Parts: sequence; C-alpha cells; structure tokens
Amino acid sequence: MGYGSESSNSNLWWLLALIVVIIIVIIIIAAANSDDNGDHQRDVNFTVPEINSSLVIPPSDAKGTGKGSGVLSADRSTFHYNIVVNNICDITAAYFRYGAAGENGPPAKKVHFRQTHKGTWQASGNWANSDETEPLDQVAVDELLANRVYINIHTRKNPSGAIRGQVQVAPS
Repeated sequence: MGYGSESSNSNLWWLLALIVVIIIVIIIIAAANSDDNGDHQRDVNFTVPEINSSLVIPPSDAKGTGKGSGVLSADRSTFHYNIVVNNICDITAAYFRYGAAGENGPPAKKVHFRQTHKGTWQASGNWANSDETEPLDQVAVDELLANRVYINIHTRKNPSGAIRGQVQVAPS
C-alpha cells in the first residue's frame, strides 16, 4: 500500500459511519412524529348523517328529521356535539345511548334540546370526563370510536323514541 491509503480508508469509514448515524436520527425523528405510534392523538370528527323515525327500533310514525356533528378531543376528555332536528314538537327527553345501528341499548348521557323555531330544536353541548353523573369515561370513548352510540329523541306521542340517529366517525 502506498502512502496515504490508510488515511483515505479511515476517512471513508468515518463518512459511512456519519451517514448511518444521520439515517438513524432521521428514522427516530420520523417515528416520534408518527400518528400511528399512539402518543400523538388528534381530534376525531363525528357525524350523525340522518336522524329519523325509520331508525327507531321499532320504527315510529314521527315525521321529524335531523342531522348532527361532534368532535372528540385529542386527549379524549370531551365530546362536543351539535344536533338539529326539524318537523317535530314536544321533545320530552333525549339521550345518547349505547348500541350499534339496528339495536337498542342503555342510556349513556342525557341531551338537552331547546326549541329555536317552531318545529326546530337544537342540542349543543359537551359530554366531558368531568361530568359528575354521566362522565365521558373510557367505555363511552370506546363506544363512540366503534360507532356504537346513537341519539334517541322522545316526544309525548312517542315516549320510547320518536326519531333516532347513529353517531359515526366522520370519513377523513
């Protein structure tokens, strides 16, 4: 070997080691910022695409319809919802209930509607983990994320449920 070849090989090894270190650092940074690692959750958007009497089990004869939306906070501590229904009168009660589409389930959270115009009602509020009587606990979060929560709206004429809509994770 001639003079300087050991120095060239040594420099080449240092350069290769530096490149490997840079690649490892890039991989670590990418993994830390990945949404798939569970450490960095985002808000989850929800929709209630239709609320009507045909979704009630068994169906009712109510003419009301509606839609809604919601957002589950990134830390999973609050579910903010907004629901509007039309062509219905005398809402006596409303609940988020646990249950998949096509099945009835137990109440999870009472929802308070207010009449905004004749025949139009709105419910807007927060279901939070700090609620004393009906907290947004891990069961509620899991059921929301699995599309197993629905809104059931009761009237004087239909005390067991006039109209219903399934709460669903919104398509991204």
